[in-house]
Amino acid sequence: MLMGSGYDGNGNNAGVTHACADKAGSVTCGYCSAAAAASSGSSHAGQCRYCPNGYACAGEICSDELACKPGTQTSPQPSGVATAVPTYGGNGGNGGNDGGVLTNFDFDARTGCPVQGSTSSWGSSDLQCSQWIEAARCSIQSCSCRYPQSTGVKINAYYRSSDGAYYRCSGSGESLSCTSAAIAATEHCGPTPAPNIVWG
Repeated sequence: MLMGSGYDGNGNNAGVTHACADKAGSVTCGYCSAAAAASSGSSHAGQCRYCPNGYACAGEICSDELACKPGTQTSPQPSGVATAVPTYGGNGGNGGNDGGVLTNFDFDARTGCPVQGSTSSWGSSDLQCSQWIEAARCSIQSCSCRYPQSTGVKINAYYRSSDGAYYRCSGSGESLSCTSAAIAATEHCGPTPAPNIVWG
């Protein structure tokens, strides 16, 4: 996996990465980490949480009160609160000799990855994210997604911060480059720059 080493940018072991597998007929709400479960007293430590397709995840990922409400697809925010995700439509079209309609994933405009729970004529997607890495002002997580298209499997990646900022990697597949995204996320969550001192 591109960003699944478990090491932060300084070579420190940040833990093992974890991904929630796609579950047929379900929308992935998110993963309840041991750290998040410990701080909330949750019994869901180390578990992926799901809602049925056609429902939206609402509430804390680790909470017993995580609700599945009828509505749009959702994705967890880094804080563990599931909220609606902006999407842009797939590029499905008419295809095949039988005149069947090919369907493509709905994509998250912030990440370039398929929305969790969306489906495609070519198969299912796989999203894998690292554990959160603490920085000075917020935490950073890296994610990559693999998804099938008519031309083969595509790979995209991004970084996100615990306060809701997203930084997409450039390129895709073999030409994927995450250097700029990693730097932007690090600068976003890093220490507050010292003010310029004017000596008089």
